[in-house]
Amino acid sequence: MEEYIKKLLEQVRFEKAHKAIGDEIRSHIEDQIEANVLDGMDEETAEKTAVADMGDPVEAGARLDKVHRPQMAWGVVIVAFFVAIMGTMIHVLMAKDPALEYLKYLNDIGSFIMFTVSGIAVMLLLYLLDYITVAKYSKVVATCMIALYMLGIFLRDKVYFMQLEWLDKTGHRTGWENADFPLPIKVLDSIASFVNPPMLLLIPLYAGIIYKYKGQKYDGLIKSVLWIIVSAYIVVYKGYLNSHAACLIFVLSMLVQLSFAIKKGWLKVPKIPVLITLWITFSVFFGFVAKKEYERASGTVLRWVGEDGNLYERPTINVNIDIVRAYMKQVKLFGNALLSSLGGKSYSPAQYSISDPGTSMILTYILTTGGLIVGIVVIATVVGLIVYGLVTVLKTKNQLGMVIGIGCMMWLISNTVVNILVGTGIIDDQGGGAFLPFVSNDKLVESYALLGILLSIYKYKNAYPQHVDIILRFDFKKLGLKKLKQRG
Repeated sequence: MEEYIKKLLEQVRFEKAHKAIGDEIRSHIEDQIEANVLDGMDEETAEKTAVADMGDPVEAGARLDKVHRPQMAWGVVIVAFFVAIMGTMIHVLMAKDPALEYLKYLNDIGSFIMFTVSGIAVMLLLYLLDYITVAKYSKVVATCMIALYMLGIFLRDKVYFMQLEWLDKTGHRTGWENADFPLPIKVLDSIASFVNPPMLLLIPLYAGIIYKYKGQKYDGLIKSVLWIIVSAYIVVYKGYLNSHAACLIFVLSMLVQLSFAIKKGWLKVPKIPVLITLWITFSVFFGFVAKKEYERASGTVLRWVGEDGNLYERPTINVNIDIVRAYMKQVKLFGNALLSSLGGKSYSPAQYSISDPGTSMILTYILTTGGLIVGIVVIATVVGLIVYGLVTVLKTKNQLGMVIGIGCMMWLISNTVVNILVGTGIIDDQGGGAFLPFVSNDKLVESYALLGILLSIYKYKNAYPQHVDIILRFDFKKLGLKKLKQRG
């Protein structure tokens, strides 16, 4: 049997698939041997017959070689390139829009193209990586990322106070932007800027961390929850994500991963009670954070003097959403949405009124300048790419890959939904963190990076079995012998 399997595997060029194929073939032969023995054959004859029934190992191996080659999700790649071109065209039109001249520094077409190209390059690079190998080092990588990020925060704070101190001493406090700081401050500032790891990659790494707790009980559950809490605190309250809404999406993505892991039995805990407790607890947290965000956003007050000479005020959170809702009522199938003023004597296009049209309000801009049909096409394309990616992930047999992919897609889906709600005036952009993945001029590299992880998962969809071993092991005996040889 083993000789047959060895010869069969020699025909399969993709070595990462050998273990899964070997285990499957061995299990099938063993089942057939058992059936042959029940039919009255002796052990030796039963094994020979079972192996013979499998057919020629060279031909069988050649067939398996075709099935177990590295796969490329070409559909996802093609749609991703289409979305990149579509996003670029939108920003080119925005750059040429005279109404956005006052926001030109926010809508730099060059930066959008640069980050889009960089994102696609990162996507293709991550496709080349083996997500199982990365998962083996998930704890180490996540810990290093958090440590580096905290170091970066410390260095940036240090640079800031050093700059203030230098400006005070030289009397150039009013000339911050044009100040020629000493070389040590410049060097430290460059280092601080460099030490800024992409913390959103904690989401895919988190799946590997949970998987390392596979088989544990409540101790594994507690450690898994602590990773969510620590990660959320660092990426939000230490400044990586700029709003509580972004925190909610970040936590939600990880919570969905943990829920899936519990459902699949990774952690040996009562599934239903634990899942209910987790979601109730985090729902309270979600409500608390949403309330705090609303209060923070409502704290900014717009004041003006009315025609009667009295002073009026109201939170700016209502001003922006009122404007968006007013324009949404004027959206046409195609073309500009105009809002009348001065008793119908004047009409104002939305570009002059909406804030941040390149990021959080990009959908508002598209709907009010291109029309409803154009907006639907943009939304359908982005949502289609994400859903297509999710369906692609669900095709993999490996549970770890599936959970990694679900976390990545959850982050993309959640941000898309929030941006649609903000862009259509259903909710307010509390904190300025809403963006449309692949289209807004924000989080472009991160969005494409998550697609790259998805491509890596799909690449090995036929290579890995349902469960894999990602425990790091070090052979200290060999390591000790190696050191002794070097001394000798």
